Amino acid sequence: MPYTKIQFLVTQQNFQFDLPVRNCPTIDNIYIQIEVSIILRVRPGEDNVKNFCYKTSVNQLNEQLDAAISERIRVLARSKTHKEAYSIRGKKTNQSQTLCAYMNGLFESKGIEIRSIIITDVILDAQIANQMEEKTLYASKNTLERKQQCFELRVINDEQEYNQRKERMKQERESEVLRCSKMIAEVEQKVRKIEADTQKIIAEINEKAHAEVAKVDAQSELEAQEIISETKMIRASIMADGRALYNKLFSESDAYVIKKNAQAQEVASKMVAEEVKIRGQAEAELSKNLASRRHFDEEMAKLGVLQDLANNDHLSIFGDHKDSLLAQLATFRMLGAK
Repeated sequence: MPYTKIQFLVTQQNFQFDLPVRNCPTIDNIYIQIEVSIILRVRPGEDNVKNFCYKTSVNQLNEQLDAAISERIRVLARSKTHKEAYSIRGKKTNQSQTLCAYMNGLFESKGIEIRSIIITDVILDAQIANQMEEKTLYASKNTLERKQQCFELRVINDEQEYNQRKERMKQERESEVLRCSKMIAEVEQKVRKIEADTQKIIAEINEKAHAEVAKVDAQSELEAQEIISETKMIRASIMADGRALYNKLFSESDAYVIKKNAQAQEVASKMVAEEVKIRGQAEAELSKNLASRRHFDEEMAKLGVLQDLANNDHLSIFGDHKDSLLAQLATFRMLGAK
């Protein structure tokens, strides 16, 4: 054959089976309708696929699921009152897990795996639902009224408590203000006392400082006077030493001048004697030749020079004093005196 025939095409994905279970009696004999949603799939594996295709058809699966789940749902509804019926919606409880395990036990040999069973809705009779709604509204209204009363009572209590607390806090504040005022007065009194003590201490310190300053000034003045006295004494001593040295030098210079004057007189006398001698010799040799006359005139000229030097009161003759300070001082004094 040029082709292969496929009899069944089976998906491996999950698929959903919705089933309404009607006329489920509750424990108080109220009939309700429960909407159930089953999530299932064909188990993986060749044997499971063959079991599903050849042992269970789609139509048979629907009927078997309807029968099995309806029985367990009615048992579940029988355990609840109609007031509790809404509590089984949309919850994965132990009962749903038990139901899922029960269904897997039934359909395992058929190659079907039940993944999840969920009750999507619970439908009551319209009249009963209205009655329950009215009861719920009434209960809610009563609850609201009670809560409103509780709220109003709470507001009253809170207001009373607020007023009491406000009054108490006002009293506490007044008490605290009084206490703080008392504390402030005590602190101000302490501050004034501290300021007075501080001023007293400052006055004592200033007085001691003035006394110390006066003492230091007096001591400084005394020391200054002593220094001035010592300075005057030293100055007087230096002046006395200077005067003594001056007088000594003056005396030495006078002695030196007298000595030099005597020496000059002696030299002048010798020169006069030499002049006389030369005159005598000149007169004795007057008759000699003109050369002797010129020699005589020359010698006379020299004597005239010496005579002029001797007669010159402003002339000082420096002898072999070997740079003596006393000799020079005496010479300068002579020049100054003349």
